[in-house]
Amino acid sequence: MCISKALTLHKKLVVLCCTPSQLFERRSRLYYYKIQDYSDPSNIQKDISSRKIDEITKTIEKVAWLPLEKIIGTVYENAKGYLDSEDFREAERFFSERMLWQDT
Repeated sequence: MCISKALTLHKKLVVLCCTPSQLFERRSRLYYYKIQDYSDPSNIQKDISSRKIDEITKTIEKVAWLPLEKIIGTVYENAKGYLDSEDFREAERFFSERMLWQDT
């Protein structure tokens, strides 16, 4: 989606870093500093070179770091009504085996 259309539709840019909870809880220095870097739109622009800094500044809503387990739990809890029970159990089993499932 081009930035002018995104602005017209009031779309916002969210920079979200998702890591396993152990890294999040220990405040891994690599990710901690990456989130600090992304607080400056010019650093986001380095990674999204197709966007100009003023476009990023106009659309940036949030820069956040969250545990991956929280994201997975939230997404699948919200998707529960759209998935049949077997698909949901399969997703739960998949993420549980990898210790990434967390009940919300």
